[in-house]
Amino acid sequence: MIKVMLILWYLLIGFVWICGLIINLSGEFQYNALNHKKKISIWSIVTSLFLTVLFLIIALLPNFIGAVVQWLVSLFH
Repeated sequence: MIKVMLILWYLLIGFVWICGLIINLSGEFQYNALNHKKKISIWSIVTSLFLTVLFLIIALLPNFIGAVVQWLVSLFH
């Protein structure tokens, strides 16, 4: 049951992450009517990388909590 909950947790965090990236990068891939070049700003790339690292930390947080609990139990066993 815990594995199913972790898979659902990863899917939820992944869905929110993808939505955040779409919102962050939605205006960056609009074509300009004059030169038809893609304009990607450095700021959007930096914020996208920050969002990626943040959501990876959030997604892996239950694993770290479980490892700490197992370590504490093994200490006092």
